[in-house]
Amino acid sequence: MSIIMNRRFFLQTASGAIVLPITGVGALPAFAAREQLVVRFEYDLSNLDPANRTGSVEDNLLLAVCHNLARFKPGKLEWEPDAAKSINQVSETEIDFELNPGQMFQGGYGEMTAEDVKFSFERFIKAGPDGKKAAYADDFGALDKVEVTGTYTGKLILKNPAPALWVIGICDGSGAILSKKATEALGDKIATQLIGTGPFMMKEWKPKEQIVLEANPEYAGRDKPFFKRIVAKPITEPKTAVISFLAKELDFTEIEPTALPQVEADADSKTIKLDGIDYTWSASMSKSPP
Repeated sequence: MSIIMNRRFFLQTASGAIVLPITGVGALPAFAAREQLVVRFEYDLSNLDPANRTGSVEDNLLLAVCHNLARFKPGKLEWEPDAAKSINQVSETEIDFELNPGQMFQGGYGEMTAEDVKFSFERFIKAGPDGKKAAYADDFGALDKVEVTGTYTGKLILKNPAPALWVIGICDGSGAILSKKATEALGDKIATQLIGTGPFMMKEWKPKEQIVLEANPEYAGRDKPFFKRIVAKPITEPKTAVISFLAKELDFTEIEPTALPQVEADADSKTIKLDGIDYTWSASMSKSPP
């Protein structure tokens, strides 16, 4: 199961049951007195391009480093504006938005405008240089085009009604708004370099070792980071993650339900149980007649 916690806590992160040191739980300002937090990711990065990412780890980073037009409210599947000052579905096939001014892309790539929204979303419905569609093209499958009506304003024009667009597209990893200028300059490097306007900046990625995020000093939104630095360690094996957590090598990790008794026996730890959403597939197979 994978669900994404709201980044108001510190960072979007996948969870089912999670554990963290008890000091400061329920009192975020006290917990935030620590400048650095070390967390576990269930696997290493593969592709940071929102249209071609591989799963929840990339989602977590996209939602920490980038803005979306809208994002889920804390602990809910209802949405609220994020990069957008306002966003409204005015008909079954039209969504109007107005961006907050002054949202600056990291790395000196300038201010976010409606052209960046158009570029970010229409990438999903256009074939790449190799003629292939994006891995997550279906998330914006209902999108016909994005009309830019002003520096900060625009319209998402849909080919057909698509209520799910809010959940799987606009508010999720696919809805991360990229800098058109940066993406065109970086080319294929966007798979490993992430330029956003969000509360964190991606400072380092050492494959199979760690990912480092640092607070973005130019962040103009409301979700102020509680930590100056987050270090994510890719640990695939759940049992190894529990051992590392109990050895105080991790401050925060997802655990399997079977590990709850072991973790809850540690007086220095606190568990949080969260409901989640995920895809579940079922199918039946039968042999063809001879």
